[in-house]
Amino acid sequence: MNRLVIIGNGFDMAHALKTSYKDIINWYWERRIDAFAGNISKVSDDCLCKLTIKDDTHISCWNVFALQNSYFKDIRGNRTCSGYELITELQNHPDTFSIDSTPFFGTILQSIETKGWVDIENNYYQLLKRCTENADYGYTVKELNEQLAFLQDKLIEYLRSIGTPQPKEELQKAMIAPSTQRISQRKGERKHWRT
Repeated sequence: MNRLVIIGNGFDMAHALKTSYKDIINWYWERRIDAFAGNISKVSDDCLCKLTIKDDTHISCWNVFALQNSYFKDIRGNRTCSGYELITELQNHPDTFSIDSTPFFGTILQSIETKGWVDIENNYYQLLKRCTENADYGYTVKELNEQLAFLQDKLIEYLRSIGTPQPKEELQKAMIAPSTQRISQRKGERKHWRT
């Protein structure tokens, strides 16, 4: 079995970059919500989850939902709530909407909900073990790998979308100051040595 090792050193968090899995999942929900506009069916799905309008008495499709529920965007089209908040609102109306997540995505969402963070690699590994130990587990290794690949693609898409922010000035100074101080100390040592 191949081993996947991902090392995080917190550098991105120290620079206030929105690179946690929680940020990525919120962005994912926002993309899903953006896709409601123009969707004339009662189902919005991908390989991670399926969003369904169960009661179409007032909402015939996701496009109508997007038009009728402009409360999640202001008049200029800017968001007034996060993707996570809107999905939570859908979950609060189980008679009207259903959200069916794959076991992999479900563990990610549950970790974010309960712990505020997620160990995607460990969740993947645990599900992979269950899948290989029990052929009747409800999903295949191939499906699990497809979900992981899909999530990796979304991660790349997300990281490209946030761009490269300018470094914090105080951190730059803190990194540069010790090195310039050492250089000036060395110059002083050399002068002293030469005399």
